[in-house]
Amino acid sequence: IVISLIYLEKLMYTSKIEIRFINWEPLLFTAILLASKFWEDVNYWNIDYEEHLGLYPLKSINRMESEYLSLCDYNMYVSTDLYNDY
Repeated sequence: IVISLIYLEKLMYTSKIEIRFINWEPLLFTAILLASKFWEDVNYWNIDYEEHLGLYPLKSINRMESEYLSLCDYNMYVSTDLYNDY
């Protein structure tokens, strides 16, 4: 969850996107998805999120993930110091 928060703030800083009522849910979902993939040893495939959560279709999940990474300039690294600051 902490990594997801860092990713959300990174997105807001690098892309100037504001979190609003209309976009908070897909942004949070994608931040959690990316944090899970980047930081966990064992993670789920995107199809698993579609099948078990049923929030978004697979095509949308893939697109949101790709766009999020692009908006963050593919920089998902979080230093130990930054993590400890949070």
